[in-house]
Amino acid sequence: MADEDSTSPKPFRVIVIGAGIVGLSLSHALQLANIEHVVLEKHDKIVSLKGAALIIWPAVARIFDQFGILDRITKTTSPVDASYKRWPDGSLICRDDTMQAVSKLYVPILSRYV
Repeated sequence: MADEDSTSPKPFRVIVIGAGIVGLSLSHALQLANIEHVVLEKHDKIVSLKGAALIIWPAVARIFDQFGILDRITKTTSPVDASYKRWPDGSLICRDDTMQAVSKLYVPILSRYV
């Protein structure tokens, strides 16, 4: 039978695996919430992905709007017009205009929520 006392003698701690964008964002949120945590990363330093972008897709934009933060985010970011896929040596594989197509489809829809 389970113990009825739900209190634990040990403090609640979180282990975050990986210091990528998600791991560091979670670490930041845990720090703001005063929750003890540790971030484990296999690299000896945080790896910078030059040219990488965090894309806010329409569904996420709607959630950010519901949280009341979309306006602040859009004022401090730049739209992505195109992405480039490259080989390890840096040579171009192709240019992708998907973001332009998504913007044309969803900006009129998202404008109803902001």
